[in-house]
Amino acid sequence: MFVGIDWASEGHAVCMLDDAGHKAIARLGRLGDPATLPVAIERPDGRLVDRLLEAGHPVVPVQPNAIKAWRDAEVLSGAKNDPDDARLLAEYLRLRQHRRRVLAPFSAETRALRAVVRTRDDLVDQRVAATNQLSACLEAF
Repeated sequence: MFVGIDWASEGHAVCMLDDAGHKAIARLGRLGDPATLPVAIERPDGRLVDRLLEAGHPVVPVQPNAIKAWRDAEVLSGAKNDPDDARLLAEYLRLRQHRRRVLAPFSAETRALRAVVRTRDDLVDQRVAATNQLSACLEAF
């Protein structure tokens, strides 16, 4: 089985293909050993990638430009949508897995540091939003 995940800010599209390239419908956890279920994704970092690595999945980052070129060659209309991109990622992984680099899981220390940095970034974003909101209220008053 090969999995492609199209990364999005709101929700991710997922496609699973078998060895022959036929679409499969199942939950990742029910397909057996995660170490035998590689996942292709366009980003080499982020919470989703961390969770996949922690679960034991081989995660294969794919350059967005590579998928764009693959889409241009495969999709005649050139139309882009998330489910089709997830399928393209799974197909790309199925056919080119032997040429792709698999991410190594982070150490416990690195995971902890990344969590702290993410939390700090979230707090800074909240502070900026609150400051902007306060400024807008004061201007309106």
